[in-house]
Amino acid sequence: MKKTILIAEDDDIVRESIIEVMEDIGWSVIGAENGADAVEKFKVSPTDIVLTDLTMPKMDGMELIREIRTISPITPVIVLTGDIMVEKCREALTSGAADFLQKPCDVKEMCRIIERAHDARREDEKSFEL
Repeated sequence: MKKTILIAEDDDIVRESIIEVMEDIGWSVIGAENGADAVEKFKVSPTDIVLTDLTMPKMDGMELIREIRTISPITPVIVLTGDIMVEKCREALTSGAADFLQKPCDVKEMCRIIERAHDARREDEKSFEL
């Protein structure tokens, strides 16, 4: 079964670039242009991982983290941000984000963090099965 990821990013070019990278390495990808769109798509087709920008219209990344954690507590959410403010990143991690990346991000680093989060999710799934 293919690994799945939801990419919530309001910048079309960034979103499409990430989608292309993830599809090239074998992931099934759903794109969303804002947090509200991401929540609706996640409710219809839950994914293994969520990657979200922090600053988006309609629903920002912080709200999206809380919504995803409510719907699926074991789904890792990784924050992607252009503003590396320690306070915001700390708040995101406290709200349940698994990790964060600064834009522009290194593709290899992004893939490594996503794979690590996916591995952690699989371990969490095993714990719930016990």
